[in-house]
Amino acid sequence: MTENGFWECPPEQGVAQHGEFRLTLIGWPFHTGGRVLPAHDPARAREFAAALGTIDTVAEEVDRIEATERLPFATRADLDLVGVGCWGTVAEVNDPALRSRPAWSRSTT
Repeated sequence: MTENGFWECPPEQGVAQHGEFRLTLIGWPFHTGGRVLPAHDPARAREFAAALGTIDTVAEEVDRIEATERLPFATRADLDLVGVGCWGTVAEVNDPALRSRPAWSRSTT
């Protein structure tokens, strides 16, 4: 999120990483039987990311990581990072905004 009014702490504030916030979408035709998926499609991933309601704008692409790796969330600013991969009919997004905040952490102002 580029809107800093959303956050209740500064960008350098440390964060604890707990849980997962991945969403995997599998479209037709479904790949079964251990078939190898096509290579990652960065153009489709960028388009998919731009269409998500949790993303204001795609500012840049950063270094690629393996699909099984987690994004390195250490500070509040890192929560602005979103991982998206597209392989044929499979798309996956790893976005901290997909995780809802517990009621006790919401601002009352």
